Amino acid sequence: MQPTHEPPAVVVDGTDPVAYHLFAAADYLDQFGWIRKRVYSDAIHATPAACVMGALFMVIAGRPVMACADLSTDQADIYRHTTVTLARYLFGRHFDPVTLLDDIADWNDIHADDTDTVTTALRAAAEQHTDNHTGGAR
Repeated sequence: MQPTHEPPAVVVDGTDPVAYHLFAAADYLDQFGWIRKRVYSDAIHATPAACVMGALFMVIAGRPVMACADLSTDQADIYRHTTVTLARYLFGRHFDPVTLLDDIADWNDIHADDTDTVTTALRAAAEQHTDNHTGGAR
């Protein structure tokens, strides 16, 4: 993942943007590392270790950002859809949209055991999203 990566606004190689970014966030964490309690490990590196939310920011924006306000309108829309998809996978259909981001952050900081737990969840959420929206076609 390069820091100048531009996220797709449309389907890429048969994968819609939500699944694409969930898979990409898992790959980002595998390559650069997963952390707890902070969005990024540091502000110096172009590709710092990140929490699950930071990894999503990195693959959507192509750079470290701290909040949705730092995203373009299109990027914020992808981020919103991606986090809702991840929440559906983690918490089922009965998640609270008001506390969605805090709930995902708490899962990252408290409940996730290791990088493999997080990347497995991201990839499974992407697979579930693809199955639900395309009948499993990729």
